[in-house]
Amino acid sequence: SCPVYFVLGNHDYYFASVKMIRDQVADFCKDKANLTYLSESGPIAIGQNSCLIGHDGWSDGRLGDYEKSVVMMHDYHTINDLAGLEKKERWEKLKQLGDQAGEHISRNLDQALEDYDHVYVVTHVPPTRGSCWHNGAISDDQWAPHFTCKAVGDAIQESLRGKSEKNVTVFCGHTHGEGESQPQKNWKIHTGKSLYGHPSIARIFEVE
Repeated sequence: SCPVYFVLGNHDYYFASVKMIRDQVADFCKDKANLTYLSESGPIAIGQNSCLIGHDGWSDGRLGDYEKSVVMMHDYHTINDLAGLEKKERWEKLKQLGDQAGEHISRNLDQALEDYDHVYVVTHVPPTRGSCWHNGAISDDQWAPHFTCKAVGDAIQESLRGKSEKNVTVFCGHTHGEGESQPQKNWKIHTGKSLYGHPSIARIFEVE
């Protein structure tokens, strides 16, 4: 059977805690040879010169203007880690979750770039402001804090520093909007669109 590599999105944690769901998913995948939860995995070779890494990511409130934003995500009522928190407390938790994602990506990307020329990164949350697409436009200061993970973007940028011969391609979603961006010459980001109740293939690509 064909191998499946995946990350989770914010909806997967509704009415539960982040750790609970991640532990359950990791345990489920333990004896499934063709099913890999990337948040619990190291780099995976997918071609002679290419590999795959990933993490769920988390909107960490660092891009846009979280303090002035009046957006109230369903996540903040339905995910145990966030429900009942005041705005400032919630921001600290969001940053903590974002940092966990950034640390995972940093560690695995540094390792991957030693052995591979092209690293594909899968994450649910866009890692830059420029990849936070909705209805054909970049999200404004109200929405961007809730739909971007700066910690992951910073990790990728730092890992690529001084490695102009290496390439990173990111695949993300979360915003339900579609778009492409290129923060630097050797780093591209594809944000896939989605509709509730209508899963679809965002992109088919070949690796070397």
